[in-house]
Amino acid sequence: MKYFCWLTLFLAGCALRAAGPEVAAPTGPQIPELTWEARSDWVNVKTVTPAAVGDGVADDTAALQAALDKIGERPGDTKIVYLPPGTYRITKTLTLTKRQGGGVIGCGRTTRIVWDGAAGERMMWSDGAGRQRWIGLTWDGAGQAGLGVDHDSHTYYETRVRHEDEAFLNFTVSGIRVGHNQGPPTGVASAEMMYWNCLFENCAAGVSFLSWNDYDNSFDGCEFRHCGVGINCVAGNFYARDCHFVSSKTVDFVVCPHSNSIRDCTSVGSARFVTGGPGGATAGLTVENCRGDSWTAPDGAITPAFRGPDLIFDNVFSHPPSKNAPIKLANGGYEEQVAVVCNNRCEGVTQVVDAGVKGRVTEVPVPERDATMQPVELTAQTSFLRSTVAIPGKVFDAQRDFGAKGDGKTDDTAALQAAIAAARQAGKGAIAYLPSGRYLVNRTLNLTGADYYLGGCGIQTELDWGGPADGGPVISVQDPEYLTLEQLTLVAPAAVTKIRQTGTGASRMIYDGVYVGGSWQ
Repeated sequence: MKYFCWLTLFLAGCALRAAGPEVAAPTGPQIPELTWEARSDWVNVKTVTPAAVGDGVADDTAALQAALDKIGERPGDTKIVYLPPGTYRITKTLTLTKRQGGGVIGCGRTTRIVWDGAAGERMMWSDGAGRQRWIGLTWDGAGQAGLGVDHDSHTYYETRVRHEDEAFLNFTVSGIRVGHNQGPPTGVASAEMMYWNCLFENCAAGVSFLSWNDYDNSFDGCEFRHCGVGINCVAGNFYARDCHFVSSKTVDFVVCPHSNSIRDCTSVGSARFVTGGPGGATAGLTVENCRGDSWTAPDGAITPAFRGPDLIFDNVFSHPPSKNAPIKLANGGYEEQVAVVCNNRCEGVTQVVDAGVKGRVTEVPVPERDATMQPVELTAQTSFLRSTVAIPGKVFDAQRDFGAKGDGKTDDTAALQAAIAAARQAGKGAIAYLPSGRYLVNRTLNLTGADYYLGGCGIQTELDWGGPADGGPVISVQDPEYLTLEQLTLVAPAAVTKIRQTGTGASRMIYDGVYVGGSWQ
């Protein structure tokens, strides 16, 4: 196992150095423009002291760092740093250390942070910033910065972090790196991260996972264009769905033997789709309903070398570079490798699956499927990156507009229900917003109606139940029609129901970042 770890890391490092990016403007679909109504507890980087300019000329490093330093650790503290549209030039690494909850929010493709510092450095160092949201930021390494965001914790365990509607451009090492130098005595794991609707372009690697405790990372709707490696998982594991790859110089996915899952992903013009080295773990790889076109490696598009079992089914390959099989078990005789395959197709090759030197392949017959079980229809050119997304509209602030205290002592039930009523009446994506704090609730809050939000700033917006110990629910949801409950914590005794949803017909309800069961502390 030690041999595999060092060999894999060495080969991955060589591949990334060989695939260093050239500076280029983004091509193809872009991340969305997000037109936020700023919240009362957001720190605007253009109004702090010193204030950021955002003209691409002034050095905004000190201003952005001053804003980040305002993020506190407890409910009621500042939690969100907001970057309005602009180009923010920085010359030194920004840091966020030992923080729980909150985040950094920009306006998508109109909020750009551009590197103008020393070559090879990281733009952002996340050192123990757990349960954070990084939303709507374009990080541009300008062909000089090594890293965009570096999750390299030596303080707190980083978990439940979300990167959303972000772009990472022109980095010489990786757009996002997780687990660098994570070993004892000071390294702390970063795991359970979500990457949603993000773009990685012209990077040596899009995202890298480098340590064994960096588990359960999820990718949804991301795009990787002209990178050396798209997802570089030499340790840890990930789950990817609905991701698109264009012209990866080395490979779209580097995988290690820890139950990685790749589903409904597409690739055009990359050297290879999936590769991974041998290892002692029995858990393998799932590749389902993917599409690969015009890969350039003559020995195969998918070349895992795990003991397995590898599950590879419903994939379609087109325009191969040779007559060799697009799927090849590649352990080289290290140990028996097991694969279960079904319904993989490719025209112009002698066989679709090559068992390699010491492989055992089980071909499962194509099952009969009704209309509800058919694979998603894709082509290799299918892109999932969304250039427009829905975000909350008009803000009804429970503290500013309705007098809620959020101090954990005052009964805020009436103020919160009034904010909910205002958002419901306004509709059109309005939000009843609860800034960071502890809100004492002595009676059930009622949600019904259509097209609005009830939300906070993250895990440190707490609803603390003060009613009967056998009462509740804290929140009652009835007949929702496109309602969203997001980014808050419900604290109540175990016997109290936290959320009860009922309906007389079809209901459409989204729960996003809602923590229940007890205090986050």
